[in-house]
Amino acid sequence: DTTPVNLVSVKMDKLIKNAIKEDNVSGIIALAHKGQIDYEYEIKRVEKLIENTRLPLIRIETVYDYHDFEQIRVRIEAFSEMLNKWQLNNI
Repeated sequence: DTTPVNLVSVKMDKLIKNAIKEDNVSGIIALAHKGQIDYEYEIKRVEKLIENTRLPLIRIETVYDYHDFEQIRVRIEAFSEMLNKWQLNNI
């Protein structure tokens, strides 16, 4: 399939696979616009792509409102702390 969406997905898959292969990825933050089916589809596709890698993934859905910023900051901070602990345990 050569639709623009599929071409972007293929390129994104290659980028993710290369980054994982080069060991430059500690975890994945999947940010999606709440209520957008395309984003949900992409996140599920990325989850399937990384399911055998043991990489942590956090899903964040937002309406891109300034009220979301603090909750997003807290979730990313907690995810970062979890990644640090995960890396220490896997050295």
